[in-house]
Amino acid sequence: MRQLYELSTPKSRHPQLIADLILAEEEDPKAEIEAIVAEQGSIVSALLELLRSEKFSDPLFPGYGLAPTLAARCLGIIGDKRAIISLFEGIGELNLFSEEHLLKALKSIGEPAKIFLLKVLKARPLNVDNERAAIALLHFKEDPEVSAVALKMLSEKEVAADLLLATHLALICEGLTAQGDREKLKSMATDSSLPKELKWDLLNICHSWEM
Repeated sequence: MRQLYELSTPKSRHPQLIADLILAEEEDPKAEIEAIVAEQGSIVSALLELLRSEKFSDPLFPGYGLAPTLAARCLGIIGDKRAIISLFEGIGELNLFSEEHLLKALKSIGEPAKIFLLKVLKARPLNVDNERAAIALLHFKEDPEVSAVALKMLSEKEVAADLLLATHLALICEGLTAQGDREKLKSMATDSSLPKELKWDLLNICHSWEM
């Protein structure tokens, strides 16, 4: 930490600001976050290094393992699209508390993040990245384009057979608003070829629309 302070100059306070964020004792260090966000795009590279650092994810190191989570919060507020890939790659790698902040940050970046996530979601062959994209797109489920893509993919046998991916897609479909699309999902829920766990999820979603 002392080295970070020594690297700071009147022209660049970034190392000091990053050190202040890491060492913040408050659960919600508003002052430190505001100071970083004020730097906007110029501090994004430093935040990305902090986000990717395994050292600062360790609760035994300075920051109690919360530094990457705080970095994600800052990146989401700044909204710079350069953060998209690093935020995406963190899904499934951090604890649930930290991951939620990654997902919120992607949502805050908005349209560029959505475009990237949809591209990954539709990519073939299917792998863990499709699932990661579906998890992130749950925060975009109210977007008609996102829920429509999820519905279309669920109709593919290869996708429906991948239970984890299909489950996340089903949850995205909860955001469907067009009556025609909802009817398609209801019809899908009666398909005897679907895994029973997926059918159960679809039926619950359809039931939630009637409440």
